[in-house]
Amino acid sequence: MDETLAVAAIDLGGRPHAVVDTGVRARLVGDLQSELVADFFLGFALGARANVHVRVLYGRSSHHRVEASFKAFGARPAHRVRPRSAAGARAAEHEGVAVIALVDYGAGNLASVRKALRACGADAVEPAEPADLERAAAIVLPGVGHFAATASLDHEWRTAVRRRLDAGVPFLGICLGMQWLFEGSDEAPAAPGLGGSRAVSLASRSARRRASG
Repeated sequence: MDETLAVAAIDLGGRPHAVVDTGVRARLVGDLQSELVADFFLGFALGARANVHVRVLYGRSSHHRVEASFKAFGARPAHRVRPRSAAGARAAEHEGVAVIALVDYGAGNLASVRKALRACGADAVEPAEPADLERAAAIVLPGVGHFAATASLDHEWRTAVRRRLDAGVPFLGICLGMQWLFEGSDEAPAAPGLGGSRAVSLASRSARRRASG
């Protein structure tokens, strides 16, 4: 990420723990509370029963440090990951490379994510229906904009994603995709989230100002 370099490692050994060092000392990075970065990685580690290490080696900009942390972390599932389900079966693979499901619900920058995954050697596919997630070794849900856009992820999609998470399949939500992990958002109270966390995502102050103005 420009002048910033971050590294990340994920061990799906069933021992949840997270060590995160972004080197960011500011309380706020834009509207983001900087401590929420570590909270996100800890939440992922607990939910996926994974050991997660993220460290920014150097960088001048706090914004770049945070962004590089997520980019380094997001690249990890692209490397020959073979998570096991509760029954011990290996996740689906395609020609020896982990198949990553890139969910398209009309609100994500799929081109950029697909390019990043391809650069890491990952085989990214776009599932046409929820049942296609059964063949995925990992799931990526990108997203940009208003939470109402997630309404297209209906009950069948939520059920399919939750079933794969219960089987130990890694999940990466990017921006709006990460918010979708909550029960919902005050941006669009009628649109349900996945419900993986018994909490509601709150829109930032600047987003509220844009919505009211």
